[in-house]
Amino acid sequence: MTKNFFQQVALFVLQLMITILVILTTLFFLQRLSGDPAAVLAGHSSSPEVLEAVREDMGLNEPLHVQYAVFMKQALMLDFGESTRFQQPALDMVLDRFPNTLMLAFGALGLAVLVGIPLGTYSAVRHRQMDGMVVNLLAGIMQSLPSFWLGLVLLLIFSIRLKWVGSVANLEDDFLKRMALPTITLSVFYMARLIRLVRSGLIEEMSEQYILTARAKGLRSRTVWFVHAFKNALIPVVAFITLDLSLLIGGSVIVESLFSYSGVGDLMVNAIFNRDYAIVQAGVFVISILVVLINSFSNYLYQAIDPRVGI
Repeated sequence: MTKNFFQQVALFVLQLMITILVILTTLFFLQRLSGDPAAVLAGHSSSPEVLEAVREDMGLNEPLHVQYAVFMKQALMLDFGESTRFQQPALDMVLDRFPNTLMLAFGALGLAVLVGIPLGTYSAVRHRQMDGMVVNLLAGIMQSLPSFWLGLVLLLIFSIRLKWVGSVANLEDDFLKRMALPTITLSVFYMARLIRLVRSGLIEEMSEQYILTARAKGLRSRTVWFVHAFKNALIPVVAFITLDLSLLIGGSVIVESLFSYSGVGDLMVNAIFNRDYAIVQAGVFVISILVVLINSFSNYLYQAIDPRVGI
């Protein structure tokens, strides 16, 4: 067992190293494909002398393979350069904002779980009744709403018209009020998906042979649903919840920008408009590594709660 554990750890480390190399290589070539980095940073209207000075300072006069080697060496040392706008290390700026992004992602995930699992269970138990069908229909509608559109609607109704909650940028507002709209906006899609996932899982479990056996033994319907079927239906749900966390972190860019939320997403959007590619590279790198770690944890968690599933 110990040998198998160390083999899995070694395989995970190898996969992580390969993923890091692929991410860094992609970042390097995407920056080159976006145009002349010197012209992007200095401005396309800059004089040839200024562009040449920028190329010399950035090492862009070197052959591409030399530029790649230098970039990889610096990136593996977690040096993505300084922000051209703020004159600060790009990685430090990203890490300073990262706790805010995590707070928003965990809040949205918590809300999705607190609402999604009970409603999904109710919709499954009542799947032949009108109210259960309505819940499933609403979940389908929620899943189809674009987050940027939903955020604008929530801002218009609750912040501008009703003035029930303030904006994230208004520090005088209560913390919960400032967090309410971005958290709801980010969680709606995942909440709807969780409702439908729990509903379909429970309905599928109720047709299994062991459920028919439990019914034949005369067990109460409530016991069959919540003791036998519910436990097994939640096996894939637990893995999906951890997977959703990585999607929430990566998908928070639009929501953060919309609500001017001080997270990594908002920082990266502003960096793109200001041609501050050091911040963009550092942000993509940090988010990518975290997503890979969460996805790997999700796979191992799925295997731990259901040993029949191989990784």
